[in-house]
Amino acid sequence: MTHLGCVGKFHASHLQVDKLISSQPPQQLLQPSVPECNHHHHVHVHVAGYYNIPGFWNGALEQVFVKVKQQRQSMQDGNATTTTISLVPQHDATEEWDGDLLQLLQYVDFLIL
Repeated sequence: MTHLGCVGKFHASHLQVDKLISSQPPQQLLQPSVPECNHHHHVHVHVAGYYNIPGFWNGALEQVFVKVKQQRQSMQDGNATTTTISLVPQHDATEEWDGDLLQLLQYVDFLIL
C-alpha cells in the first residue's frame, strides 16, 4: 500500500471489518509446535499514513472504527473483549491538516506522532 497509485485509490470501504476483528492467525502461519491461538478477546487495529489515504478522510475511516467497536462489543460471550486502535497520521502533503482527523480521535486509543 505504499505506492502512491495504490494509496490514492484505496478507500475505507475496502476494509473488511470481520477480518479486522478476527485475531485467529491463519493455520499456515502457525508452527507445528505452537498451539492454536484462542484469544479472540484481544484485537488491535493499527492505521498508518492517514493523511496519505484520502479514502480514509471525512468520516470514511470513522465508519469502519464504529463498526469495529460495535461488532467487538457484540462478541462478548462472558469474556471481556479488548479492542484497541492506534493511528499514525504522518505528514499531510496537502498541508491542510484536516480530513476530519480530530473527529476520528475519539475512537483511537494510541496516537503516534
